[in-house]
Amino acid sequence: PNKYPCTKEVVVDGLGIDRTLAAFGVTDVCFTPDRPGRFPMHCGMNHLKGELDVRDPLAPSAWWPVFF
Repeated sequence: PNKYPCTKEVVVDGLGIDRTLAAFGVTDVCFTPDRPGRFPMHCGMNHLKGELDVRDPLAPSAWWPVFF
């Protein structure tokens, strides 16, 4: 079992995403955003943090990659 609580859950604020993650595996999180923007994401304990950058596919800058 996964003994680190921070790696058991991912939350994306503003997009309604709150998923339990598979221990030592891969968890698909599929969503269709209703607007572009930067959305904070974090673990369930709010220690590990990042940002999800949702871009308009028709905007000129849509093809720049985002890495976490």
